[in-house]
Amino acid sequence: LHNGSASPFCLTRMAFWNGEDECPICLNQCTEPCKTKCGHVFCSRCLRLALEHSASYRHRRCPTCCQSVCLYSTISLESHAPLCVGEVASIIGCVYLQGGALGVASYHFGAMDDCYISYAAAPPDWLLSDGSRPPSRKPFGSASYDEDSRTFRGTVDWSDNPFRGSARWECEMVFSKDFGAISGGRGRG
Repeated sequence: LHNGSASPFCLTRMAFWNGEDECPICLNQCTEPCKTKCGHVFCSRCLRLALEHSASYRHRRCPTCCQSVCLYSTISLESHAPLCVGEVASIIGCVYLQGGALGVASYHFGAMDDCYISYAAAPPDWLLSDGSRPPSRKPFGSASYDEDSRTFRGTVDWSDNPFRGSARWECEMVFSKDFGAISGGRGRG
């Protein structure tokens, strides 16, 4: 241990399962061990908690090597089954958080005609050009979704009161295969 945390060398050395290794998160022997797609082994509970407390759905990383991981591709070493089985087949009905918080520019996809960004809990310094706060719900215009590529496209019109110097945003979001995260995309505005 160094400064109260395990060194990168120790994490890497301990992370490959031999049936007796410690979990690199709790530093105890693994209970209900699971293995990420990058090959690292953790207690199932420890990994779930670590991923739940990630800063962003978009940046869920292996605590050992920082590769992108999710519970859908992480397997239990006891049952050889994924820790989570995806039941989500679309973005409809889903909410995607930014910064891990609802209402801090979170993306809501209730239906194709009800897609919006929520600013209900936006920080007080997020202001429109006239000094007012952004609305609780800012709808996407021209919303479309391509199922094959799992890509959402939409525009956000700020022309009546620009936000952060922009009058219009053009958004493109690509979703992971399990719909657990926004895995790519781009924005202009």
